[in-house]
Amino acid sequence: MPNNIKHLREKAKITQEELANRIGVSRIHMNKMENGKKPITMANALRLANIFDVSLNDIFLTSSGQNDDKENENE
Repeated sequence: MPNNIKHLREKAKITQEELANRIGVSRIHMNKMENGKKPITMANALRLANIFDVSLNDIFLTSSGQNDDKENENE
């Protein structure tokens, strides 16, 4: 599922490892969530929203086609 985790993480200048530690997952798990290869649980989504001080929509919804191109490639 497309998400904005990487964008939010980079904007906050946080490494994958630091963010993973803050929500209680491995760096590999975080990488897979960022890349849409692993689903984001509601608990982790809430933790991420709290860390970045954004809404759940900001975690999952993309704007200006960001991440939407990945879905359209399969059509």
